[in-house]
Amino acid sequence: KRQVLNYEQGDVVLRNYTKTIYRNLSDGEMITRLGGDNFVMLVKKESLREYIDMLSFMNIRYDDGKVSKDFIFSATIGYSSTVGIRYPREVMARASIAYSAARRVGAGHVMEYSENIKQELMKIQGVLSNFMAGLMAGEFEVYYQPKVRIETKEIFGAEALVRWHRKGRLSTPVEFVPLLTNDGSIIKLDYYVLEEVCKWLRKRIDMGFEPLRISVNFSRKHLEEKNMIGNIVALIDKYELDHQLIEIELTESEDYQNFELITEIVNGLRANGIVTSMDDFGTGFSSLNMIKNVDLQVIKIDKSFIPLEKDYEGKDKDLIMFYYIIKMVKKLGKETIAEGVETEQQLDYLREVGCDAVQGFVFDKPLPAADFEKRLACGYN
Repeated sequence: KRQVLNYEQGDVVLRNYTKTIYRNLSDGEMITRLGGDNFVMLVKKESLREYIDMLSFMNIRYDDGKVSKDFIFSATIGYSSTVGIRYPREVMARASIAYSAARRVGAGHVMEYSENIKQELMKIQGVLSNFMAGLMAGEFEVYYQPKVRIETKEIFGAEALVRWHRKGRLSTPVEFVPLLTNDGSIIKLDYYVLEEVCKWLRKRIDMGFEPLRISVNFSRKHLEEKNMIGNIVALIDKYELDHQLIEIELTESEDYQNFELITEIVNGLRANGIVTSMDDFGTGFSSLNMIKNVDLQVIKIDKSFIPLEKDYEGKDKDLIMFYYIIKMVKKLGKETIAEGVETEQQLDYLREVGCDAVQGFVFDKPLPAADFEKRLACGYN
């Protein structure tokens, strides 16, 4: 039976933890508690490594005569030397910056303060603090990268991608999407992109153009939503669109593990006529489990799986693997799209192995809406 301590007992464990550390301090060293399970230590440079090792694995015992249990503690640590510090507050500021950097890497990591870490943290804070204002000001613009049938060179859809016009320059997703994902703000951005896509499709339909399916990326953070499917459906219905015009892309590199939840979401979206796809197939650890357990309709194969046209060690294996990936996915009744296709040689190979469609620079880079509309008018033939 699992033993869970109450708050009073938990406080005893925390005091025992602090006492254990305190007993190891030498003259001139100190420890203080900031609050919760956050502590600050001032230690001698020659003892630093010893303390880090100790804090990384501490066994604290609780025993009140009725409950007896051992607890293993690790620590996320940020530290800084006092060299060059003029004011006491700088000690805490530097340690806090290093601690924040360690937390971003993950629990149990250790980071030393540096000016590079400080600048990186300031950059991160700049993105996060300006995000909502940028969203409200319309600084985010949706670009469209065409999806093209290999045999006919017909544009049958596009992927919606986002760019941020910030401080006089255009920022690409790699500069802000990972930060917004960690922060959770990515949910707001995903819905913003979906709504912009719905507006664009509504406008095209009202102008008399034939609509086409647009895919929108949704982060794993949406799994924490209580009503993801209802929110998506409501947004599509707001613009009176056929649900089949929207495709929701789940990124395989996110390494989803909760297949039951993913299956529930995919089935719910499909029940509402919304197409689902797996982006970046092959980049995570759950590729085969995903297509086995989750009934996605479209599989987008990452460019890293597409054999290069030049000769290199292991190319024969890549050719075999890619050939059978295409065959397997198609046998399962799913549509195959190769991402990041850049050359005519790759296009010829994909045609030869039976891939359905491509997306990449061989046809077009992501385009602003106006340029995409021009491309739809003239096509590739």
